[in-house]
Amino acid sequence: MQAPSGPAALPTEAPAPEPRGLQAWAFPFAVWLGARVALTLASWVGLKMQPQLQIQAWLRPAYSLLPVFEPLCRWDCAWFYLIARDGYTEGWQTNFFPLLPVLARLLWYVTRIPPHWGLLIVSNVACLVSYRVLYRMFRRLGDEQSARWGLVLFAAYPFAFFQAAGYPESLMVLFSALAIDSATRGQHLRAGLELAAGVLGRHLTLVAGLGLLFAQVQQRPSLARFFKSPAWLALALPWLSLFGYMLYQQLAWGDFLAFYKARDNWGDLAYWGIADQLRAWGSGEPRLEIIYTYLPFAALVLVGLALSTRERSWWPPVAFGVALSVLLWSVGLAGLGRYSASCWPAFLGLGSLAARRPMLGMLLASGLGVMQGIFFFLFTHQYPVN
Repeated sequence: MQAPSGPAALPTEAPAPEPRGLQAWAFPFAVWLGARVALTLASWVGLKMQPQLQIQAWLRPAYSLLPVFEPLCRWDCAWFYLIARDGYTEGWQTNFFPLLPVLARLLWYVTRIPPHWGLLIVSNVACLVSYRVLYRMFRRLGDEQSARWGLVLFAAYPFAFFQAAGYPESLMVLFSALAIDSATRGQHLRAGLELAAGVLGRHLTLVAGLGLLFAQVQQRPSLARFFKSPAWLALALPWLSLFGYMLYQQLAWGDFLAFYKARDNWGDLAYWGIADQLRAWGSGEPRLEIIYTYLPFAALVLVGLALSTRERSWWPPVAFGVALSVLLWSVGLAGLGRYSASCWPAFLGLGSLAARRPMLGMLLASGLGVMQGIFFFLFTHQYPVN
């Protein structure tokens, strides 16, 4: 038999092997460290410009951090600190989900590191690991340059500083990324367990279950094949995790929905959406003007999601990103800044675009980074940035 000749006979280039060991951590660690150095410098400059930091008058927990790290524990961080120190003392506090304060408390038991330091340590370690997971996933689904640009843009996004603060945002990113990465690899029980843990950090992580469902449908496209495998049962694990937390609230406070009803403390802004904002704007009623500064950046996330739809293998994470964005724009506009910073699937598409147009990528990364410094200053110095 004659050997084939011509273009069809040319060997295809084998994909680059996945980095292992320290090599796998080198780039994510460099991005993480660079972001922390930049935030520390921004904190120092901000304190020189305006020493007075935000703190609720009725909530002055007895702790002190090094001055340059104080800006990382503002607003809701104080509530997580009190829960880590004292546990839940009132039912409405269950609106602050337990994983972050529990981990900070466990760190105190093991090392005697105080909870206010523990919150920052847990958040930043979770952020580092999430960078590693995202870099690995972006590289597997795309290519090396797209993964690098995607991670850089994700770290530069104006509200990414919440993943360095005493907030559970980095836990949400970590566990949603772990779960979808596992699901796209066919490890569905592991994905369900990872997402179940993430739900205890931030209930919005539950939306990533749609990504797990998409992954299973892609791998078993017929209805018969889908239900023939017991993998679909893993989709229930995140819901069981939420139910377990609700059961605790019933036993402790006599109310399954204590965490949900606690949102009434924030009034209608707890469910504020784009329709409400436009209506208030049209009527001339001044209402959360700072939201308008969130919108262009959250719109960039929507652009990234649209770009990410071009590859079928990206659809599981994109399903999570789209569902999260719809929810945020519909009823979560008051927290659109920090929540949109958790919408990591958008940076698959943005990273791919930047890899094809590096000059655009550099302009985008530098512009987003400058805006992050500005929003970080506003967040820490009395302004209600969410």
